[in-house]
Amino acid sequence: MAEKIKLIKILKNQVLYSLPSTALLCDKFIDRIDWPEDKASLVFAFPAEEAGSGEPVRDMVSARKYVCRLTYMADKRTLPAAVAPGPSCGLALEPFKNLAEHKKWARATDLKYFSGPFKKYLTPSFEAEAKEYYKNELPKAKGVSVRENGRVVSMLTLLRIAGKPGAKPLDWVSWIWVDPALPEAGRLAAHALLRGWLRGNSRKYIGASVHAANLRSQKWFLRSGFRPARISFSRRVPSPARRRNNACGGSGISVKSHNG
Repeated sequence: MAEKIKLIKILKNQVLYSLPSTALLCDKFIDRIDWPEDKASLVFAFPAEEAGSGEPVRDMVSARKYVCRLTYMADKRTLPAAVAPGPSCGLALEPFKNLAEHKKWARATDLKYFSGPFKKYLTPSFEAEAKEYYKNELPKAKGVSVRENGRVVSMLTLLRIAGKPGAKPLDWVSWIWVDPALPEAGRLAAHALLRGWLRGNSRKYIGASVHAANLRSQKWFLRSGFRPARISFSRRVPSPARRRNNACGGSGISVKSHNG
């Protein structure tokens, strides 16, 4: 084990290791790793030789024990600069009228396309984290919609979060949704509009967190120039130490990106 992974650092809520290959990852491998009970997440730096493969990462652990997420990162210069060639299919970027409309569409699409269908992949703390996000984080975020004759058919939420100690804040895609009922040309046009908006409204680096089970979302980020940087695991059943910390208010929000 010592020859295959290396401890990089221990942070407040996570322990970070290097990883030579994602092929090592499975329940038994994680079971044997030194993962302190009071740390919410076990995180691995993504192997450099695998990060550029352009392929989504398959969930490699059982939903019974662990939840697996990928952190994707991009330099905004790698994102397409404008709408793809061809007609925009009658679609147009429009800001949300107000916070209430932004929140309404974020909640509704999240429930229908992520937190409902992927319920078995979510940690027990997801509901509390989502409540915290909608109350305290979404009001500070930028949001944009794509509309067809005034009807919202796509949206994206961009949140500014604290980066590493001493680093500048980081822009984080906390939600993206495109109506699957749109015809293929319409979906491609909506994707292009959102990517163009993201390039024009973000800082240099952009991040996103995606559940490994959500292959559709992973593919969107990969097609948009993002690449995996971290792979993390949470326990399905919090340890006694974590339950005590959460009871004392120690649970932090996990900003997630979901559906592409």
